[in-house]
Amino acid sequence: MATYETAGYNSPDGLQLGINATRKVAFYGAVPVVQRAASAGLHEASALSIGSNTTIAASLVAWILEVTATLKGLGIWA
Repeated sequence: MATYETAGYNSPDGLQLGINATRKVAFYGAVPVVQRAASAGLHEASALSIGSNTTIAASLVAWILEVTATLKGLGIWA
């Protein structure tokens, strides 16, 4: 059986989840996962540079899909 830690000890400085990218985190009973790797182009300003509407639309769709996958992986979005 897996062992998980409960966070939140009322520290006046706040709460930090995942000390680094290899620490596993989950919400709402989901299986804990490490931080997702950055998708090429999604984290760069050039992804939304002035170009054709098709390029901008494709970049936005890719970004939305990445955000959705990240939230689902963490258990935040069912």
